[in-house]
Amino acid sequence: MNKIYKLALISFIILVLPSMSMNAQKSGDDNTSSSQSSIGELSSTKSSYANPVYNKSSYTKFNINKISTWIKNNGNFDITPDSTAGLVYPIGSYKTAVFQSGFLWGGKIDGEIHAGGSMYRQGTLPGRVINGVADNPNDPDVRIYRVRRDFLTNDLLSEAIDGAGSNAKEIREQYQKDWYEWPSAQGAPYEDLNANGNYEPEIDIPGVSGADQTIWFVCNDFDSITTKYLSNSLPMGIEEQVTIWGYNSESPLGNMLFRKYTLINKNVEQKTFTDMYVSMWSHPSIGNIGDNFAGCDTTLDLGYSYNGGSNDAIYGATPPAAGFKLIQGPLVQGVLSDTAAFKNKYLTGMKNLGMTSFYSLLDCDCPYFDPFKGFYNTWTPYFYNILQGLHSSGGQPSKNPLTNQPTKFLLAGDPITGEGWIDGLMYPPRDLRIGSVSGPFNMAYGDTQEVVFAEILAGATEGLDRLQAVTLLKEYSQFAQDHYDKSFYLTLPPIPLFPNDKSENVVIDPILIWNSVIEAKYYSIQVATEKGFNNIIFTKNEISDTTFQLTGLLNSTDYFWRVRVRDNYGSSYFSKVFSFTTQADSTKPTLAVSPISTEIDFEGGELSFEVTNTSIGTMNWNAV
Repeated sequence: MNKIYKLALISFIILVLPSMSMNAQKSGDDNTSSSQSSIGELSSTKSSYANPVYNKSSYTKFNINKISTWIKNNGNFDITPDSTAGLVYPIGSYKTAVFQSGFLWGGKIDGEIHAGGSMYRQGTLPGRVINGVADNPNDPDVRIYRVRRDFLTNDLLSEAIDGAGSNAKEIREQYQKDWYEWPSAQGAPYEDLNANGNYEPEIDIPGVSGADQTIWFVCNDFDSITTKYLSNSLPMGIEEQVTIWGYNSESPLGNMLFRKYTLINKNVEQKTFTDMYVSMWSHPSIGNIGDNFAGCDTTLDLGYSYNGGSNDAIYGATPPAAGFKLIQGPLVQGVLSDTAAFKNKYLTGMKNLGMTSFYSLLDCDCPYFDPFKGFYNTWTPYFYNILQGLHSSGGQPSKNPLTNQPTKFLLAGDPITGEGWIDGLMYPPRDLRIGSVSGPFNMAYGDTQEVVFAEILAGATEGLDRLQAVTLLKEYSQFAQDHYDKSFYLTLPPIPLFPNDKSENVVIDPILIWNSVIEAKYYSIQVATEKGFNNIIFTKNEISDTTFQLTGLLNSTDYFWRVRVRDNYGSSYFSKVFSFTTQADSTKPTLAVSPISTEIDFEGGELSFEVTNTSIGTMNWNAV
């Protein structure tokens, strides 16, 4: 860092830092009007912009398992609407482990560096992009959507206690609204139970297949004032669809949530993005925000934070560890033997990039300082250097202090054994920011990229110290990858057993039977009166057994039925269609009367019959 830059840094600190003081409770960047006005008074090569204002923003909570955290539909994660640390772990403890997090990117258009996404400042606004025009973020359908599959049967009192709404009734009504207004046409995932390609709220289940809670929103970087507020670079032209999901489970799944970021190049000039990188950025807050350490595990594609001392002011002797694992990296060309995950299937000849660098940023006059936001020259090229695994200023390679060898992965040692470059060798416990990076890749106009991270917490349990929490975090990290990978393998459907296919003379209240599937959570059946299932008359989900009795069927009618299974990793497709025909009504004798004049001899009892007029005219008869 040269002398001129040091003087600029000192001036910036004098002007800005009094309004940017950061502690475990309050945001330290620009969430207050005082900090915005201070930044606005400074000048740079490219002008700085105040925080863009839009009237309608949309918050919701992820809280289906042991994690409770806030999410906003402009890409802001893990921070409360009041700008305090937002991720609580374990849920109900009122102890926070993450202050804030967001998804960032950097790339080039015609050789010029651009950067955007979300961190302390957001460079994106809510809404999708249609024909080069971004939605008005104040439109009523431009909001965040949240569903859980048991919202009708769960009392939702725990959600009310958690602050997801003022009461259970309000929360349930919002769940129902989001269920019926689920934006499947915009890209939100759902389970198409009747496989007709259309979302039908009375039949289908919104959200990620098998997930207990799903949150979805879409945002974009098309507003230049917004992008300049973060990085003072012009918009790239990105639509960003975000899917968050999780599981109410006692397994390790109960300690994590998944985030899928779908990026689409919708550049108005149809430009290609080159040398793109993406990063999951976070500001850890393991209890006391000022005593954290960081690390990464390159074998697990995991970046994490943990407590720097044996005791934390908030968590005591059992502080948790928190991390982000790259589950599915950007898609790039591979060799014929490679396979890559993309859009819920595997592609041959392609591969997913892993974690290509890891950074830890500090408030210091050092090679690892956190660049100043809102100024192109002091943030965009600096952060792009960081994405490449270089020092922010100057772009020199980082060096492992133990080996003096260049590395793109800071703090990749093992804090459990003390081997390698671990945190604490160079700096004491402190307030820090961390990020996992993947790249480079290119995106032509119209291209789509998917990136999936798992946000994982571990520890905060009696008997587990800070380092044991790191060990557990790594175990959970592997579990998360195994779970996600298995979701790509096809679960085979059950086999219908009874009634036999094409059975006749079946009772009108038959018991359907199918075979059992290993690790099944539950089954779903559909019944129709037409083989193509265009007229489904009955659907039943979440059947725990392998039998189900139908009622209310009609006599002498053809019925078609099929069954599917759900396990911990998703749903199968529907089984082969079986059919049966119900028996005739034995209580009513059927008489074929022909010709028109007919006599019937009958002695004793009652005789009832039906007469159908198949000709034009009037039927007359005499009772004798």
